[in-house]
Parts: sequence; structure tokens; C-alpha cells
Amino acid sequence: MMIKQGNYQGLRSSVAGAGLMLAMTAQAWAFEEAPMLADKVAAGGLPPVAERMPSEPMVMETLDSIGEYGGTLRRAILGGGDQHNMLRQIGTELLVRWSHDWSEVKPNIAESWRVSDDAATYTFKLREGMRWSDGAPFTADDIMFWYEIFMDETLTPSKHPNYVDAGGPVQVTKVDDTTVEFKFSAPNGLFLQNMAYGFGYYPVVYPKHYLSQFHKAYNDDIQALIDAEPAASDWVQLFNLKAGPMHTPLFWQNPDRPTLHPWKTTNAYGSSDRVVAERNP
Repeated sequence: MMIKQGNYQGLRSSVAGAGLMLAMTAQAWAFEEAPMLADKVAAGGLPPVAERMPSEPMVMETLDSIGEYGGTLRRAILGGGDQHNMLRQIGTELLVRWSHDWSEVKPNIAESWRVSDDAATYTFKLREGMRWSDGAPFTADDIMFWYEIFMDETLTPSKHPNYVDAGGPVQVTKVDDTTVEFKFSAPNGLFLQNMAYGFGYYPVVYPKHYLSQFHKAYNDDIQALIDAEPAASDWVQLFNLKAGPMHTPLFWQNPDRPTLHPWKTTNAYGSSDRVVAERNP
């Protein structure tokens, strides 16, 4: 795997690596544009970095020193079934995250959260103005689209235990454009910890504006897409090809799928002898 144009040592942001964020004062921020993206801004291909950031960006604390922009990171992976290697390297943006010493859960894609007194209801506040890698807004509607897929027995016949308790699947509700509630039928004291790694990725990898075209409920002309895809005989197969889970090769075989990760693949996993991932603007 080749990751190009990255900043590997210093700060990173949950807005997909748009720029390095430096604390000027407790109240003010300055956004330093990555040089390779500054060229695109100057050419009119991208808006300025400040217009690509959420209103409250997440800043990763520096443990050693702030890194240098640029360079190429090369990592060996196996062909066909080594997608977990890529997931661990460039697929770790979740609603929440562990601190560097694994002592506490910290904000990430979600800027904050509330937990009910009985630990059965978790309300996440998303970062206003956050965007997918193609520039489209990331909102509560994207999480609700995932939930629609999750609750569809045809698309998700087996549900991950992170999102199920003795009373059945979690109930997910949109409060407003940047607020989503997860409600269980009983206390679930480890939900935040479970959401901070592994299969906590599910709610934040289904961009509605892109994936809805492959769902029959959103596209009256979906048969044309089915006919154009040799590997799909119906809309369910088509959707699974385009929206495969991140821990499977399918996720990494669709480079057109927008992401919230700091890097975005430019070619399909398995299509050649290497996978290239470039900085997400």
C-alpha cells in the first residue's frame, strides 16, 4: 500500500487531514494548508482550507513533535484478503476514539456526547460543517441512512452485537442535523468503549448522497445500474458491491466511495499490485 502526501508524525484531524491546526491562543485558531493542497486552492480546484473545516475541528494532541508535510509512506500488504491492514492504517476515524494510552474515550467525529443516567441512551453531537472527501456535508442523515441499511433484513440479515441487546437492535433517532440518539432497551455501559475501535465504524461510512443511488427506494432507474454491473444480478448485490462493510475487501474495491478518513484510495484493492491512497482534501 502506498500512502501519498501524508503528514504522519504530528497532528491530524477528524476532518480527513485537510490541514494542520495550530493553537494560537485558547480562543483562536490558524489553519495551515498542506502545500500540495495549496496548489489546488491556488488553481481554483479547492476552496480555502478554512472553508473545508468544521466549525469545531478536532485537534489530535502532539506526543513528540509536529510532523512535516509531504513524503510517501510505503507498507507491504497481502493481496486479496489483507484489508484489515489498510483498515488499521487509514480507516480509524470513528465517532469517538481512545486516548493514546487507552485510558479514556475522547471525541473524534462526534465533538461531544451525553449518556443517560441509566447508560441506555447515548446522544452524539456531530461537528457542524464536517464534509465527506468529495465535499458533500456529513450530517445526521448519513448515520440514519446507515441505520436504514442496518435495520433492513435483506441488506443486513446478521446484526453486529455492538448495536443489539437483549431487547433487540438499538433504536437510532435523528434529533437534528448534527445530533443523533442511540437508545438501548437496557443499560449498555460499554457502548462508548466499543464505539471507539473495531466495529464502531459502521455508522460513519455510509454517505447517503452517494450510496442511495444503489438502493431501490431512492432510485427509480436502478435497473440501468444493475445492467451496467456484470457482478450484480439484482439491486441487493449491486448495493453490497458498492457499499460493502469496511472490514471486507468490498469497501476497498470501490475508490469512488466518499470517506471521512485522512486518506482516500485512488484505485480498487486487487486491481493491481499496489493500492494508492492520497490525502483527503
